[in-house]
Amino acid sequence: MATAVLVLLRVVLLAGMGLFQWQVLRGHVRAASRWVAATAESWLVALRWPSARAGTTTSARLVGPPASPL
Repeated sequence: MATAVLVLLRVVLLAGMGLFQWQVLRGHVRAASRWVAATAESWLVALRWPSARAGTTTSARLVGPPASPL
């Protein structure tokens, strides 16, 4: 249940950001409706990139505690 709610909230937030921007752009740009999907996709990529890098050894060494001399 909690996972479904989180997924729904993410979809609403991602679409909402694009919808607010679309309201401004629709008077200035043709085919501004594409902005909703483009913004949602861009945010998905931007939000996933740091979490994908968190499992690498490089970021773990940079973020984790210093290596023990023992």
